[in-house]
Amino acid sequence: MQTKVKDFLFELIHSLTKSEKRYFKLHASRHTIGDENNYVKLFDFIDRLDVYNEAQVFEHFKGAALLNRFSITKKRLYDHILDALDAFHSLHSVEAKLNKLIHSADILFNKGLYEQVSRVLTSAEKLALTHQQNPSLFAIRRKRKQLLENQGYTNITQVFLKKAMQEDKELLLYEDYYNQLWYTKSELFIELGRKGKARSEQDEHMYRALLNELPAVPDVCQSSFEVNYLYHHIKSACFFALNDMKKSFEHLKINCQLFLDFPDQLKAQPNKYFSLMSNAIFVAEKLHYTDESDQLLSQLKASIHGVNEQQSVDLTIKYFASLTSIELSLKAFRGNFSLAEYEREEIEQKLRVYGEKISPTRRAYIQFKIASLLLVTGQNQLALKWVNSILNDQALDASEDIRSYSHLLHMLIHIELNNKSIVGYLVKNTQRYLKSRNRLHAFERAFISFLTKWLKCTSRLEELDCWEELYEQLNAIKAESSELDAFDYFDLLHWAQAKYTGVAFSDLIQRNYRKTFG
Repeated sequence: MQTKVKDFLFELIHSLTKSEKRYFKLHASRHTIGDENNYVKLFDFIDRLDVYNEAQVFEHFKGAALLNRFSITKKRLYDHILDALDAFHSLHSVEAKLNKLIHSADILFNKGLYEQVSRVLTSAEKLALTHQQNPSLFAIRRKRKQLLENQGYTNITQVFLKKAMQEDKELLLYEDYYNQLWYTKSELFIELGRKGKARSEQDEHMYRALLNELPAVPDVCQSSFEVNYLYHHIKSACFFALNDMKKSFEHLKINCQLFLDFPDQLKAQPNKYFSLMSNAIFVAEKLHYTDESDQLLSQLKASIHGVNEQQSVDLTIKYFASLTSIELSLKAFRGNFSLAEYEREEIEQKLRVYGEKISPTRRAYIQFKIASLLLVTGQNQLALKWVNSILNDQALDASEDIRSYSHLLHMLIHIELNNKSIVGYLVKNTQRYLKSRNRLHAFERAFISFLTKWLKCTSRLEELDCWEELYEQLNAIKAESSELDAFDYFDLLHWAQAKYTGVAFSDLIQRNYRKTFG
């Protein structure tokens, strides 16, 4: 069995773009890293492997000195690749430029070139302020203090000291407030990932408490992109959790405008932008702002222009996950349930390749939507395969929300397959699962009650009566705002209506969509 240490080098080499590989070899030629640069030969051989196999490496380099203490050889190669990447990307990252300037200041200080140290720190401070790189500002100002101490505090006035102290206080206030926001956001998204939207008074109280305890943005942070984004991100998510879509959308729009006001941030943080846009599209669609959701979708697609997998694997993965999940949602909202085989296979292939690099909940959401589309189009065995992928994913053990709805969809698929014996078994297990997690709300109780009656049906007419009764119960339940989340995952209301009326599910969704938008 391969160890993680063995995989690290293989994964790093295979993550490199063509440009990065060329640069590594150029870097290696300038800095000889072994007799006849055997490290480059090892690099090339591992690069040619599809799957890491250390036995193949030993066979290929049999008798070579680089196999002696091979674990150390691999570690050194790994470090040299990181050194090359650091040099390659140093001109493209503000953070890298700042680190280089700070390191240069250290070198100049050790050489006693104090005037040059001051000039370098001044340049670094301007760059850090321009790009709101506060962690670097702490390091720069600390080194400035070190320089002043070394120079015996000459040419320093009380006015200078007071100004510097005030700037440090503001920086500390900024960091303290940012940290408060970050921990609040983390607490919020842990609960959202676990429970989803508020479905009980306890859930509502928890989300409202987070919202009410959120302190207003202090004056010193008013011009900060990061702080303002985080503040409105928390607000939009809290209102979303409370099913207040209008207020959620207000804060999503504020953050969309922030990216317009700070255009450099789109280049610096595209992942954040992708997530924001997909959330804004989803909420706009829920509010029936169809023109805005279409416009935002066009903006999201345009934002990836010029980026491909060779430039940023991480960016490509985030774009795929964001765009795929929102496009699948729009299909369901608008009754366009067609999913061509090549589209499904492409999504499946990317999920397989990207694997654990997509968050478990986002991956499960995509799988759930595909399973739903397959169910609607009568591809029940395929739908079963996709929903089983969710239920068998141990990384989702803490995600009550998506797992709970996947259990319900699982039973619905078996109903379509007329597997009554399996449904009977699943009802008991699912009821036990939901009860243990305090998720037997009105929607779930109505569905479980329907299943119990459906299992006892002995004729088609009795089954139709069960579906009609379920429709009437769900129609009443949908009026409760706390139950709306259940209908976002799968529209069981119109599914029940389709069953007892004989009208196609997709026709009902499209008819409802046209009625809403005129």
